[in-house]
Amino acid sequence: MPHALIGTNHLRSYAGSEMVVLELVEHLIGRGWRVDVYTNELGSPMVDELTSLPHEGRLRLVEASPSERFDDDYDLVWMQHGVLPPAFLERLEEGVDAPIVWHHLSRFQDVEMPILADVESRVTALSAGMCGRVLEVLGEFGVADDRMLLVDNPAPDAFADHPREPRTGPLERVLVVSNHPPDEVRDAVALLEARGIVVGRLGVHDEPKRVTPDVLEQYDAVVTIGKTVQYALSMGIPAYVYDHFGGVGWLDDTTLEPELHWAFSGQKTQRRIDAETLARELVEGFPVARAFAERHRTRHAERWRLSTRIDALLADERLRPAPPASKADVRRLASFGRLYGDLYRLMRSRDHAAREAERELALVRESHASAAEARDRRETEVLVIGQRLTAARADMHRAIERAEAAERARERAERRLARQQRLEEQRLALVELLLSRPWMVTGAARHLVGWITRRYPIRLQDVRAADPAALRRMHDEVLESRFYRLGRVAGDDADAGRRR
Repeated sequence: MPHALIGTNHLRSYAGSEMVVLELVEHLIGRGWRVDVYTNELGSPMVDELTSLPHEGRLRLVEASPSERFDDDYDLVWMQHGVLPPAFLERLEEGVDAPIVWHHLSRFQDVEMPILADVESRVTALSAGMCGRVLEVLGEFGVADDRMLLVDNPAPDAFADHPREPRTGPLERVLVVSNHPPDEVRDAVALLEARGIVVGRLGVHDEPKRVTPDVLEQYDAVVTIGKTVQYALSMGIPAYVYDHFGGVGWLDDTTLEPELHWAFSGQKTQRRIDAETLARELVEGFPVARAFAERHRTRHAERWRLSTRIDALLADERLRPAPPASKADVRRLASFGRLYGDLYRLMRSRDHAAREAERELALVRESHASAAEARDRRETEVLVIGQRLTAARADMHRAIERAEAAERARERAERRLARQQRLEEQRLALVELLLSRPWMVTGAARHLVGWITRRYPIRLQDVRAADPAALRRMHDEVLESRFYRLGRVAGDDADAGRRR
């Protein structure tokens, strides 16, 4: 039974290097291999994915255990991040009957650089790179061209073999796969959803989930970078290349090869656009991109079929056993592996501290926002109360003014009535005087009495000839006159008020 050893620094999340190991282990287990995996850090969900494989006891996972022995004879040793078990490195001085492949996964991450290019050239059979640009960097560090191998993120056979009929119609469902989506992508998602387009999101910050053919089958297109592009194209699904480095957008006959040279990372063009442009390109360019992906599905599927790539690797004549290494080379390899592990733990600690700081900052901001909201609410309440008080004061002042105006009007009325009463009393006294002395009544006096009693004209003989009863009636008519009654009543009320 063939046996493989795989060394990598970390196996935790659904990210690039972890997915390479998972797919390699899955493929070898499916081919009947035994697989030992050594890593400096093992965690979920990747450990769950590995242990759920139908390995039937043919899979061993070892996490950072210097004492764990790796004495078996291996048919393939696959190394990432310069990490191999310390016990296996000790065997290199005597030479091991196993070919070693050192796989590099980045062109710019320091820990992915062939820093030990001389040791790598002496110990390993092949130096692999995930894209043409990485191979160029390996050459810049001194790795010979005849020792390089392109392993450009092949996709598991399930993607190539998944049945999928050609689609028609406009863009209706889009999947965004990213562990670091930029703001313009998130904003474009909102714009697409506002247009009625369904948008799925996978990634460590959204929904951490493995991308499988069944997942991709649900969507018309994918917005992503890296390995997911090969997944999509192997199924005939158009891919829009864009992420935190920017990107070229829809892939077509012109852009495919240049972007592949940079591992579909978006770094080839580093084109940055705003959310509105991104959403518009997705909708308007979809028909042409879909036609390209469906037209070349068979070619893409076979180009990146994982089983074909592994078979070619195992059949490569350059895949020879590792020769004996010097003690210095072994120590340098061991030191590099430990250094990488320590550096990664520091990076993890830094990222954890940054996340905790962001979480605390978010809590502080939330607290400040709540306090500001409460302050604004109180200020609004105070403002409303102030407005109500101002309105109440205005109403009170208007009421006081009305009361004062009414009081002034009442006083004026009382003065008028008092004057009228005095006038009526004077007139009554005059009438009484005239009536008591009829022989002195002149024509003017008669007219006055007639005006008061509303009996025009009053002749002198009427007064002189009047008997006491007629004079009394005339007197009563004066008392019943309108002016006299009004004046009298007001006078009585005023007298009553003064008495109270």
